[in-house]
Amino acid sequence: MKQNPLPLADRLLADPDYAIRVFRELKQERSKRAHLEKQTAEQRRWAAMIRPKLDFFDRVLRRGELLPTAVIAADYGMTERDFTDMLRALGICSDTGYGLRLMPRYAQQGYMAWETILYGNHHKDQRLLWTQRGRYFLYQMLKDHYNLLPQKEAIP
Repeated sequence: MKQNPLPLADRLLADPDYAIRVFRELKQERSKRAHLEKQTAEQRRWAAMIRPKLDFFDRVLRRGELLPTAVIAADYGMTERDFTDMLRALGICSDTGYGLRLMPRYAQQGYMAWETILYGNHHKDQRLLWTQRGRYFLYQMLKDHYNLLPQKEAIP
C-alpha cells in the first residue's frame, strides 16, 4: 500500500472501497486466527489423550533397562528359584499362581515393570521385570540383610 497522509479513521470514512477492503482483510485474519486456535485446542486434547499411551510404549520399548529375575540371580551366583526364595524370606515378594509379585509396600516404588510378549496375532503373555531402580533396591537389601554382593563385587 502507498502512504496516504490522512489518518486511518478519516481515510476509512473518506474512501468506502478502502474501508471495505480493510475490514474484509481484518475479518479474514480473525477467521484464520479462530481456525488456528481451534486446531491448536484439538491438538492439545489429542496430545493429552495419547500421552499415557506414548509413556506406556516408551516403557515397553526401553527393554534394555529391564532385567528378568534370572539375570539378577545369576549376578549373585544363584538360581532364579533360590533367589526368589531369598526375596520371599525378606518379605520383598510373593509368588502367586501367575508369577512373582512385589509385596504391597514395594509395589508402587518403580522396582518392577511389565513386559508384554506377543506370540503371533492373538496370544500374548506378560511378565514382570526388574528396573534399574529395583536392581539397586535388591542390591541394598541383600547387602544389608545378608551381606551378600554380586559376584563381580565380592571380595575373594
